[in-house]
Amino acid sequence: MRPAVFIHIFKGGGTSASDWLLEHYPESSAPPDSTTFALAPDDYLDTPLLRGHIRFQDVMHLDRTMLTIIREPSAQTMSVLWHIASQAKEDREHRLLVDEISPESERGLVTVARELIETRGGMQAQYISPDSNEPERAPEAIPKFHAVGLTERLHDSLRLFAWNLGLPAPSVIPHARNSGAGDIEMPSKIREILDEHIRYDNRMYDAARERFDSDFSELCKAAGSERQIDAYLNYRAAPKFSKQALRQLIARKFT
Repeated sequence: MRPAVFIHIFKGGGTSASDWLLEHYPESSAPPDSTTFALAPDDYLDTPLLRGHIRFQDVMHLDRTMLTIIREPSAQTMSVLWHIASQAKEDREHRLLVDEISPESERGLVTVARELIETRGGMQAQYISPDSNEPERAPEAIPKFHAVGLTERLHDSLRLFAWNLGLPAPSVIPHARNSGAGDIEMPSKIREILDEHIRYDNRMYDAARERFDSDFSELCKAAGSERQIDAYLNYRAAPKFSKQALRQLIARKFT
């Protein structure tokens, strides 16, 4: 089994991907946050899978397969804001999807947005950049990952993960489990406050989409076509089958 790192960006929709990895990596370690890991990394490196809210800058030197999933920036940012603004509520409203933002809620989100600017927190780019203090460098790190998934293409992202890890295709089509207000359009007041913040993430997201499209195209070529990907991945994960057996499997499945 190939040792791996899964960088689970906060509110990036990576929980389903992490759960899928756990199906194949029963032994894993998950530091509670990037600071804890950075202070004592050796406490977490004795398992095949390292996963959680950790930064690329702290693991980029490891000889492991590097994986992450990136979410559309406005959606991720709205989920971050909603989580922080409502996490103290006793009914744990921050774990729920919301259909609309009330005027009161919007005022709370504006307050949190200003706090994020002051602390420079909540950016996906900070997880991915080779230096979290320089989020503008995040696109530089995208080529250093073995696979970069997109939350809105979760199933195909897991196929890319399987391709890099030598694992079988995902047996069910998963859905990203997102909480917060990620499906709601970002209010203009918040967008104005977080303009630079989101711009860093947008640049990284553009690089991630380009990488994803390129990798998925290569996977399709390797499999013969997009509809043959799962059969191809399952064959690679069980090398005892001959090439003739693979051809017969594909013929039965698609003819």
